[in-house]
This record gives sequence, C-alpha cells and structure tokens, in this order.
Amino acid sequence: FGVREFHIEDVNPTLDRGRMVRLSRLLVDRKLDVVWKLAQGTKLESLDEDMLREMARAGCRYVSFSPESGSPRVHGLMGKPVDLTRAVRVARWLKRAGVYSQACFVIGYPGETRADRRLTAALVRRLARIGVDEAAVFIITPLPGSRLFRPMGGAERAFSELTFTPTWRADYARLAACRKRIYAQYFIFKLLFHPWRALGYAVSLVSGRFETKVEMTIYRKLKVLGLVLAGRRRRSGRPRRAHGPDAG
Repeated sequence: FGVREFHIEDVNPTLDRGRMVRLSRLLVDRKLDVVWKLAQGTKLESLDEDMLREMARAGCRYVSFSPESGSPRVHGLMGKPVDLTRAVRVARWLKRAGVYSQACFVIGYPGETRADRRLTAALVRRLARIGVDEAAVFIITPLPGSRLFRPMGGAERAFSELTFTPTWRADYARLAACRKRIYAQYFIFKLLFHPWRALGYAVSLVSGRFETKVEMTIYRKLKVLGLVLAGRRRRSGRPRRAHGPDAG
C-alpha cells in the first residue's frame, strides 16, 4: 500500500533493550526502507547512546521522552525518580544520532510551587539550547483510578473534562499563562541556538512533510483557521434574505 512510516504505540518500547536492538538489526538486515517513530514516548532511563545509534541506523527518526518536571522535589511528590542529568545526556545522544526528539513536562501537580515551575522552565530552556526539537507542556489532570483522582476533584467531573486543558481547575488561568511563557522561552532559545531548525518549521508547513508533532499541530490549526475564514467569506458574500410583509 505504499506505507513507509510507522508510529510505535508502546508504554515503554525501549525498556527491553535486547528486544529493541534485535528489532533494529532485523530492519537493517532485511533492508526494509521504512521510517519509524516512538511518538508516544519511552522511559528516558532505558535509553543509551549505543542503542539509539542502532535505532537510527534502522530508520528511527523520532523519540519522545518525559523528564516530567525540572524539580526533583516534584519528582518526589510524584513518587517518580527521574535523573535530570540523564535527560540532558539523552537529548545530546539523540541530536548526535540525527533523531528528532520531544521532551514532555507536566505542571500543576498538587504541591508544586512557583519555584518548581521555574526549574521546569530552566530545564526546557537548557534542552532547547542542546537541540531538542520540541517541548510539550501539559497541565496535569487526574485519570480515573489514579491516586490523584479524588483529591483533585476528579470524582465529580465528567470524563470528557479530564483533558490536558482542565479549565475547571481554580488555578487553570495561572497555569495556562505559565505554559505559554515556557513555550515562548523554548521557541526563543530554539531560534537563537538552532535558527535553521526553527526556520525548518516554516519549510515543513509549505511542503506538508512533517517530522515533529508541533509542525503537524501548527499546520492543522492554520488549516482549520483557513476553513473558518473561508466559510465566513462565503456567508458574507451571500445576499441577505428580505424580511417583512413585502418579502417574496
């Protein structure tokens, strides 16, 4: 059918290092000319430079990983140990291997402070300077069954409200403003330290060939905006119907 790009959906695709290396070598041995991406994400502690080189040689072009926060204190609140120095090393390894990368973060975890969010913003800037191709910042929301569900008021919420845009949160406006600042800082650092890659977003929008999620998101939003504006123009160009007793 001509499909040459595959996105692997797996909770932790690189956790079994041997399996990932075998898969990569099989793709090379069988000369399968395909591109594949770990777009859903993988545990950064499971990544090492040798494995990433094998993956890149086999056609891997994108890896998403999650430092979650720039604050060790927040990692403690989450009960999720994260080695932030390794996150920096992974970013460098991916850059050297020629693999596009995404780093994912969450803000708004219960107990998080402004100082914690400043540490997250600082890590995003550092990764942008290294060359991470996109950063994703989510406002945390509880999932049914998680230990955050009831303390955050999730039990009273419709499931459709449990998204990464939890407008029902009392602190949503503050967190949304923080997220915008982090994104602005990321793009500024990207433009300063990797201008050609930043300008590559514009090329991707024109060509329709995307390597990252942010390019697809921008393209989709512009396309929707274009459709909305076109619809308004069509409606404004129609003759208005007459009203009143003399109307035909």
